[in-house]
Amino acid sequence: MNEEEILEIWKEHFEEVLDVGSAGTELPDGTSAVAAQQLQKITTSETSEAEIRGTITRLKNGKSL
Repeated sequence: MNEEEILEIWKEHFEEVLDVGSAGTELPDGTSAVAAQQLQKITTSETSEAEIRGTITRLKNGKSL
């Protein structure tokens, strides 16, 4: 298996795991409405270089939170 195939497998895994709210996807019992809304806000789109650079800068400045 090459790196590209491995990355594709991980991508599929996380798309499935984070695909909350779509048809056939049920949340575990006890999940609050607020938590469900937060989970639906998670995106699996590609991360831009600018976003990565901004995050690294905040980490270096101790402002990651």
